[in-house]
Amino acid sequence: MARAKILLVDDDKKVLEATSRILTSIDCDIEEANNGNECLDKIHSFRPDLVILDVVLPDIDGITVCKKIKSNPTLIGTFVVLVSGVKISPQQQAEGLDSLADGYITRPFVAKEFIARIESILRIQRTEKALRESESKLKTIFDNTKDSIYILDLKGNFLEVNETTCKTLGYSKEELLKMNAKQINSPKFVNQIEERISKLIDTEEEFYETEHITKNGEILAVELSSKIIQFHGQKAIIVISRDISIRKKLENDLKRTKDLLIETGSIAKVGGWEFDVTTMKQIWTEEVYHIHEVDFDFEPDVQKGINFYAPKHRPIIEKAVKDAIEKGMPFDLKLEFISAKGHHKWVRARGKSHQINGKTVKVSGTFQDITEEMNAEIQARNLNETLSVLNKILRHDILNDLTIVLTVCDLMKDADPKLKQKAERALDKSVNLINRMRELEYALMSGGDIKPYEIDKVIKDVTKNYPEIQFSIKGNCNVLADEAINSVFDNLVRNAIVHGKTDRIDIKITPEEKTCLIEVADYGKGISENIKSKVFEEGESFGETRGSGLGLYIVKKVIERYHGDIEIGNNKPHGAIFKIKLLRED
Repeated sequence: MARAKILLVDDDKKVLEATSRILTSIDCDIEEANNGNECLDKIHSFRPDLVILDVVLPDIDGITVCKKIKSNPTLIGTFVVLVSGVKISPQQQAEGLDSLADGYITRPFVAKEFIARIESILRIQRTEKALRESESKLKTIFDNTKDSIYILDLKGNFLEVNETTCKTLGYSKEELLKMNAKQINSPKFVNQIEERISKLIDTEEEFYETEHITKNGEILAVELSSKIIQFHGQKAIIVISRDISIRKKLENDLKRTKDLLIETGSIAKVGGWEFDVTTMKQIWTEEVYHIHEVDFDFEPDVQKGINFYAPKHRPIIEKAVKDAIEKGMPFDLKLEFISAKGHHKWVRARGKSHQINGKTVKVSGTFQDITEEMNAEIQARNLNETLSVLNKILRHDILNDLTIVLTVCDLMKDADPKLKQKAERALDKSVNLINRMRELEYALMSGGDIKPYEIDKVIKDVTKNYPEIQFSIKGNCNVLADEAINSVFDNLVRNAIVHGKTDRIDIKITPEEKTCLIEVADYGKGISENIKSKVFEEGESFGETRGSGLGLYIVKKVIERYHGDIEIGNNKPHGAIFKIKLLRED
């Protein structure tokens, strides 16, 4: 046990010496002061447990000094015993005790009695000090625990709260101590409070989950442990409240995901999704992430999902989602889609609205990669288009030419050179038409593997077939294509030679961020403005050397299959320029 520290205050040195001698029987350290001001100075440096203070001092009376000590918050726990050298009345003793003194002794006194009283006061002082330290530790734990802890009376009024409660709920301590527990409970649980308090009085301990509402309106899921205690001499309720909002969210997310997977499996055995209409945040199953080619840490929402669709199909999915939310309309769409890695795909997106009281609260559905199916469908459609073109050509152009050949053959006996030349031209035209039809069929139906091609090598291979033409080829770039790429540039070159009557062709290859720009410029007759919009249509042909109208149609169809683009412009000083954009190799 630490030695007691006692400060003796008296203006009479003899009294100080006598009192000090008496106190030697106590295990203590003693300091002396001769007046009130000296006492008030030394008390801060010496920090005594007990001050034995003479009432009559030359500067400040002892009662005033006592009041100053007791009113100083830094001196809490310092005991004061007033000493008077003359016999005083009970009224005067009461006045001394009113100054918050812890005892009053009059002289003369018997040494043993004095020692006994001082030791008794020191025992009380030590006990109170231990209690204060214990309360301080408990207060520290109370205020610094991660859980909210508060004390209520049996009507639900707050009696005490810790700092965590204030931080969690957003109220000051002063505000909470004027409130009732009903004011922090969410509306759907507020009517249960009185019933729970009544039950708690019988059981003395309760454990349950509820919801609290913060000052700014945020709802928190909480887990409460309540117990009946004694607080300041009356029954009260101590509550430990733990915020379980994150845990509840994880539990709800897990349940939603499980329900979603079950629903998805019953619909189509493919990836599934759903979104909350309020937040527009989405939940995806694993397969949906794979189709989008994004990592699992990608955080989807409705707008992000829509942005993956090809620009021409984006308005379609936007309208479908809007109608699902506003009108509760389901949708089932096959749309073009571009993954995070730039891969063009076809997907089937199906969705349905979930409503409560006629209002959509969420939309869910399935998401399927149907690229192979759609490619087969597109190929079949292109085949039908090809057959349609071939049928028209066979019925018209080739039959007409063959009729001429047959007529001329009937007249061959005349051996007229002009007739022979006419027959040969008709036969050549028929052969060329058949070759173009085969080329068209191959271009539209090849469906070969898309892979990188060095475009300058492709073009150089084509130019070998036209030695009479002056070519200039600048630049290079790797593009994504298949074997039909040769027919694109062969038809462009042939078109410039046959119809444009050019003897020179310049080809410039420029790599761009995601595409490759290929410009094919000739110096021939050019293409008039009134037919530019039609040159890529099937069977369209113009000018003196008009043919089947298949060449540029083939070019357009092949480039579209590569997700590319082509446009026509005027070359300077004359001629035409074709600008082609093809996807670059990553």
